[in-house]
Amino acid sequence: MPKFFLGINLYEFYRLSPELSIKHAVILDDIRDWCVKYGDRKEDNQITVDDVLAQWIDCQTLADNTPLLQLKSVASISLIIKDLEIEKYIKVIRHHQQKLYFQLLEKTEKLYRKKK
Repeated sequence: MPKFFLGINLYEFYRLSPELSIKHAVILDDIRDWCVKYGDRKEDNQITVDDVLAQWIDCQTLADNTPLLQLKSVASISLIIKDLEIEKYIKVIRHHQQKLYFQLLEKTEKLYRKKK
């Protein structure tokens, strides 16, 4: 399902990581949506690492969910994911058959408004 809403605070994202682009913010927002949506229940597409749940997300799904970014290959998504990991927004765990599992780090949650 294509993504048409961003919940991320773009001003704060730019303030924390001015070298990253809107593409990074959109992909991070989509990763967070997946982790939050499924984060409260154990599923086959999750693993636990260091007592923290990690969510498997297919890179092609990330590309399909963000058609406005016009990312044509999984390799371009992988570069964005690598940048987000370097900036400590996410932790990426490679598991069975090189599947990518994601954990959100504290820096990511600073980009979202807390619900009252």
